[in-house]
Amino acid sequence: MFTIGYNDNIKPPKLNITNVNNKQKQTTKYKQIKRMIDDGFCIFSFPRMFIYTDNQGKLRKEPVYNIHWSLVNRDNFIDYINFNDLGFSLVAGRLSGITVFDFDELASYNKLIKKYPQLKKCRTIKTNKGFHIYFKYNNNIQTRTDAMTSYKKVDIRNNHSLAFCPPCEYTIGSKKVEYKDLGGKLIEVPKYLIDDLKQFKEPGVLSNKIDIIYV
Repeated sequence: MFTIGYNDNIKPPKLNITNVNNKQKQTTKYKQIKRMIDDGFCIFSFPRMFIYTDNQGKLRKEPVYNIHWSLVNRDNFIDYINFNDLGFSLVAGRLSGITVFDFDELASYNKLIKKYPQLKKCRTIKTNKGFHIYFKYNNNIQTRTDAMTSYKKVDIRNNHSLAFCPPCEYTIGSKKVEYKDLGGKLIEVPKYLIDDLKQFKEPGVLSNKIDIIYV
């Protein structure tokens, strides 16, 4: 039985993605994993999501880990990818060379794209509730929730943080969720986005825990 969070008694998977069979190599899932690796992103997998109902009657999800993500680095991450897993995460920041802007509210994403349509050409991931936009790594940007002044529910994941990524999938209620890579280019974080970050406008506090973007 898997547990939520890290469990010292469960050994990490050791299936190297290069050891999948020919049939698996023809699948969209394999191609998505390979693309993430080929593009230099530091990713790992975990067995599944745990879906539950909270005290308010809302459906929630938690990743079921069988590794501690801090074990993952540029030299060994490929050993922590199991083709048969359903959950996949990306280690944001320096290890993957990207800073992630997570739009958890579709209205905020649409508002941004309407004002800056050129951002539609950026590397974008479709998530459950919105989108992730990948930018080239910017060491000056904090990992932070609700990070922007003009756009609600936009989280930043940079150093010491994770984001679900393709081909992550799970079912919540009757809805099947699949993270989809929409393609696009990696560019520097535009100045107009940096200028809108709360960290440069008010006293801010770095995230006090390492967590997953729950989307």
